[in-house]
Amino acid sequence: MLSAGRLRNRITFQKFTDVQSDSGQTTRTWSKWKDWWAELVGQGGRELLQAQQVKGESVTLFRIRYCAGLSSSLHRVLFDGRIFDINNVTDPDGRKREHLVSCKEAVA
Repeated sequence: MLSAGRLRNRITFQKFTDVQSDSGQTTRTWSKWKDWWAELVGQGGRELLQAQQVKGESVTLFRIRYCAGLSSSLHRVLFDGRIFDINNVTDPDGRKREHLVSCKEAVA
């Protein structure tokens, strides 16, 4: 069971929407969807060689109470002034009590 005392970090989920301008051009905009309490479970990183350049990538895992509608394709996380793209959202025991949210932050 996920205890409330472990949920110390306030994160914000943003959802993207496509907005069409008067000229017909579509742009993706992000807006606040939900504020949520989370436990920062772990962080790790690695370096990748991409297009003849070394690129750093960090992976962050958040544990949250179950959040209906949360999707890796529609949402991202704001935490500690940083933006994280969601890689995967899992319900570890399938009982809709908690989610593990795996995110990545690209570092130049």
